[in-house]
Amino acid sequence: MQHEFAFFVQTLSSLIAELSIGDTITITDQDLIHRIVHVIRLEPGQQCILFDHDIYVQVSLEAIQGKKTGRFIILTRENTLQLAPTITALIPILKREAFELVCYNLTELGITTIQPLITQKIQRSWGGTKEAERIKKIIIAAAEQSKHFKVPLVHNPIALEAVSTTNFDTLLYADPQGEPLWQTMQTLRTRRPDHLAFMIGPEGDLTQEEKNYITQQGFTFCALTQTVLRSYQAATLLAGCIRSLL
Repeated sequence: MQHEFAFFVQTLSSLIAELSIGDTITITDQDLIHRIVHVIRLEPGQQCILFDHDIYVQVSLEAIQGKKTGRFIILTRENTLQLAPTITALIPILKREAFELVCYNLTELGITTIQPLITQKIQRSWGGTKEAERIKKIIIAAAEQSKHFKVPLVHNPIALEAVSTTNFDTLLYADPQGEPLWQTMQTLRTRRPDHLAFMIGPEGDLTQEEKNYITQQGFTFCALTQTVLRSYQAATLLAGCIRSLL
């Protein structure tokens, strides 16, 4: 089976609002057209997927005009659905490369929301608007690769103590001293939560004071393996187990 490429188009919903299957959509995004022509080398008649946060369409390339205009025939159109249950990942600000990797991985796994956290042992500060824009590009790339078109919402960082837990029916924290993962998964299978949140510690772990605090907030501690994982590995493993099970 030939791989079908997917491309994020920020304004797709408005571009096709009045269009139907069989109509032609015109894209005027020079960077996107460059990718299609010179990187992917899509040829007229070949198919791809265009998507934004709300809708995705399967299209056939009709023609490329100049350096920044592409014409595509709409073959199918679908609304993008949010996977259930909703899953919020509470991720301390990790080292830059690790944080970018975990955002990519969590997007692939269908996480709903990523909330960066400021904890006592984080080793760097948040990069502001510049970092937020880079993370946005990373999660879009992950969505294009994984075909998970409902990209997660990434919030600005907040302090651990500012996290509101009232909207979640299940709270998990990955910790080597927690209950075995199989036990946690059995509980999830029985409970079938609708809105779940999980947290990992930073590279230096949470302090005992912070662990006491999240215990009071209702977090269940679960041990993923018998070894100590890197933070981004723990987040990816736990997210994958939850999404696979539920």
